[in-house]
Amino acid sequence: MKKVIFLIAATAIVYITKMYAQQSHPPTEMPYNVSSGKGYPQLPGFSHKELNKETVDFIAKYAFNDVSYRVGYDKNGNWLYTIRTYAENKLPRNVRLIAKRSYKDYHITLVEEIEQPSDSFTYIIHLEGKTAWINLRVCNGEIDEWQKFNKPEN
Repeated sequence: MKKVIFLIAATAIVYITKMYAQQSHPPTEMPYNVSSGKGYPQLPGFSHKELNKETVDFIAKYAFNDVSYRVGYDKNGNWLYTIRTYAENKLPRNVRLIAKRSYKDYHITLVEEIEQPSDSFTYIIHLEGKTAWINLRVCNGEIDEWQKFNKPEN
């Protein structure tokens, strides 16, 4: 009886894991002609799609598990990039430590994770402090203060 229960539980875990893995990542290829605008992908939480008439790029926008996705494709349906937007708690620990170590008096308000084919992940980390907002760029373990905006004085 214990073996049967264990087997059922293990099968359920494998099934749920596979189902989650399929739903949590956007496709890297679109199996249809993007320029025609037909055959939009059926993704979980898919809420918006737009066709850029100038470049004939397709941008899929949707949200899943508290992460917003923007996925770009070229006119042939080839994947160009994915931008995931999420809160600090979903940021990989090693990337979070890089930012927190250098900017102790700031708190993370938003994270944008950029993925491109054959390229490392790039993280844009939005920080807020008492006197300024800072956007950091983190890639390959290196940190760069990409943008800084001073808050108005009261």
